[in-house]
Amino acid sequence: MGTNRLDQYMRLDDGSHSWVKVPMQELADLGLANKISRCSYVKGDFAYLEEDCDLAVWIVACLKAYDHHPIIVTKHLDDPFSKDNPRNFKPFPQTEKYSSECWKEAHAFYGTWVKGKAK
Repeated sequence: MGTNRLDQYMRLDDGSHSWVKVPMQELADLGLANKISRCSYVKGDFAYLEEDCDLAVWIVACLKAYDHHPIIVTKHLDDPFSKDNPRNFKPFPQTEKYSSECWKEAHAFYGTWVKGKAK
């Protein structure tokens, strides 16, 4: 695994949606480069993973690789039209390999992992 894992990750919330900022290299290191949808965004060396779908795929990859949930802190965006709002960034580059099955598998695994930790 690469060394691009952060101690904590920033969740940007604009009041109606949110995204978590993750280094692009970390996505590559976790084998997720072709498992992220166009609902997520990119700016510079970071992906902004959409909360309803892609975020779960990344969290599950972290659980499998590190056996713990990443620490996520929230920053509220006061202005939804701000240049810092991921909605104003480029969509994540789509590959033909992306499938909504990634999301379904991630949610199924996460439920099992949480139940196992509760024991």
